Amino acid sequence: MIDSRGECSEQIDIVIYDRQYSPFLYNQANQRYVPAESVYGVLEVKQDLSREHVHYAGQKAASVRRLYRTSAPVPYVEGIAAPRPLPRIVAGLVTYQSSWTPPFSDPLRDALAGLATEHQLDLGCALLHGAFEVRYPAPGEAALVVAEGRRSLVQFLMRLLKQLQALATAPAIDYEAYLARFRQDGAASS
Repeated sequence: MIDSRGECSEQIDIVIYDRQYSPFLYNQANQRYVPAESVYGVLEVKQDLSREHVHYAGQKAASVRRLYRTSAPVPYVEGIAAPRPLPRIVAGLVTYQSSWTPPFSDPLRDALAGLATEHQLDLGCALLHGAFEVRYPAPGEAALVVAEGRRSLVQFLMRLLKQLQALATAPAIDYEAYLARFRQDGAASS
């Protein structure tokens, strides 16, 4: 992801973004640069669900959430809609299996509870064991909703879609902010 200030996130395994209102800006050597405003969610994919991978996915999520995002007014048939508030970007972790026994016990809860706000994961899946959603009732606390057993990928997908649906449409990009960056870069190179 890239923002209007020229900052980039770390490379992300799966990015869910809005292609209708916010097309990706640049495609070079099979690497796509998506404007930060268009991002709904980011997912990391790893072999196992572990403390290390929870923290890794949190770091990747934070690199996206730290990007500067704009929100522009939107003209429509009856006038102009005000810029919409920026929604929180959904973040998750998809793995093949959990390294913990039981798979979604206190070690997972503790790893999630230790994440700083911008690093927090919202959901995850260990394909062999189940799916989970996370709520953070207070700093340093994580509450899990777990669906164990078969159909873990379907459970994960439904939970992800539910969270994405709540975000509605991506905010409109303020293209003027991106153009200002290009003008600034052009002046610096003159």
